Amino acid sequence: MSAAVGAGATTVTGGAPVDGPGYFYQPTILANVPNDAAILRQEIFGPVAAVTTFSTEEDAIRLANASDYGAASYLHNRDTTSCCTWPNRSSSAWLASTPA
Repeated sequence: MSAAVGAGATTVTGGAPVDGPGYFYQPTILANVPNDAAILRQEIFGPVAAVTTFSTEEDAIRLANASDYGAASYLHNRDTTSCCTWPNRSSSAWLASTPA
């Protein structure tokens, strides 16, 4: 978390441990995560959504396949026609479409 924020990501919500016993963390959303940030490539085992953007389909597939750990990546796109093939080209992508 701190490395991603230090690299330019913005904490939208959460971002801190929960008070009390145990090792719990607030559900967190990070926006504007740099494409080379480790948090996009490593499993963090926490309720954290690291959000980044892409410009081309090739860029999206490259980002989705950048993890050596098989972590999940989720693609949100308004163009259901073009993005329906993405999960077949990615080792980790799940697809969600947002109506225009």
